[in-house]
Amino acid sequence: MPPMLGMLSTQRWSEQGLALLQLLLVASFSKSEERVCSLMGEQEEPQLFKTGDIIFGGIFSFHSSWTNMKSTYVHRPLPLQCTSLNFRAFQFAQSMLFAIEEINNSTEILPGITLGYKMYDVSHFATCACLSDKIKYPSFLRTIPSDYYQSRALAQMVKHFGWTWVGAIRSNDDYGNNGMAIFKDTATQLGICLEYSLPFVRTDPPEQKQKIIETIKGSTSKVIIAFLNHMDMEVLIEEFAHHNLKGHQWVGTEGWISDSQIAIAKGNYILEGSIGLAIRKAHVTGLREFMLDVKPLNSSGNKLFTEFWETAFGCTYFSL
Repeated sequence: MPPMLGMLSTQRWSEQGLALLQLLLVASFSKSEERVCSLMGEQEEPQLFKTGDIIFGGIFSFHSSWTNMKSTYVHRPLPLQCTSLNFRAFQFAQSMLFAIEEINNSTEILPGITLGYKMYDVSHFATCACLSDKIKYPSFLRTIPSDYYQSRALAQMVKHFGWTWVGAIRSNDDYGNNGMAIFKDTATQLGICLEYSLPFVRTDPPEQKQKIIETIKGSTSKVIIAFLNHMDMEVLIEEFAHHNLKGHQWVGTEGWISDSQIAIAKGNYILEGSIGLAIRKAHVTGLREFMLDVKPLNSSGNKLFTEFWETAFGCTYFSL
């Protein structure tokens, strides 16, 4: 190609490229002005709700399990069908309702302002120390100490009893992973050695459960630190009972150590002699009466109220 023709051709392509770039920029700016993001899928409805001038959000494990649904990859996946109403989480939600109603009924705290709420069914284990970062989570408010303190206290407890060679199992989420990381750092400073630290979640395949069983059977430590939530723990001890894996000293977190469902769960003999940490109880005037009077829930989310009634009394609820 002659030099002049090549120069003209290059210039023509540069002009076309510049025009295309300008067109893309105009289209990009026009699109960004319309909407930055959009909702994918259907919006999830809250389990409990109430309108107000200020809306508080709540997340609780209202259900312990769900129905497994196979995806065909042809149509959009259907929402999870949750089952097994969790009464413990239900009581936690009632505590939040009680606090909000106490404020709404007061003439001194927020006069002229009504608080509302939207409570959803995901996890409420908000003890993770990561949530104390106000830069990342400026609107998150704690009602319970972070696991920074619990993890260090567990290490001090292990040191107190002279256990220097221990194993650990943790929930494979922020609660378990971050909590165990803090425990490990503190334990190392106190001269405590960790033989193993295994992740676990109740939806793990059988192979992962078998790996945990084989690791514990082949270990020499007899003390197990269980940094687990109560739902993962319930599944795990049933698996341990199936293998008759007893004779270990369990050290537990507040996530399961005082849970009433764990105390009566299948295989609970595995946990005989367990020790751990729990949040100090306090008497809140009027809270018990509020929890026993479930009728107000009928106006806060009819679906959950009906499910509670049917689960508690083993009958079908009809509204007259």
